[in-house]
Amino acid sequence: MKVQDLQAEINAIYQEIVLMESSAAQAIVKKLLNIIERLAGENDTQKIELQELRDEINRLKGEQGKPDVKANKKKERR
Repeated sequence: MKVQDLQAEINAIYQEIVLMESSAAQAIVKKLLNIIERLAGENDTQKIELQELRDEINRLKGEQGKPDVKANKKKERR
């Protein structure tokens, strides 16, 4: 799930929390949502770090990165 999708879901839940009658239940749900938001942020950070480490491993193995291929352009002859 993408961060934007998760944030939209969390915002929808926050709106439904207001309708809850029990303040204890509201507090519990808010705490759980805060935990989910924090974990989702940490997960994204770790995904980026993991990719960087994979790239570094491949570089140390001597593998080349993704080639930068450019389209051929035809030159007009005058």
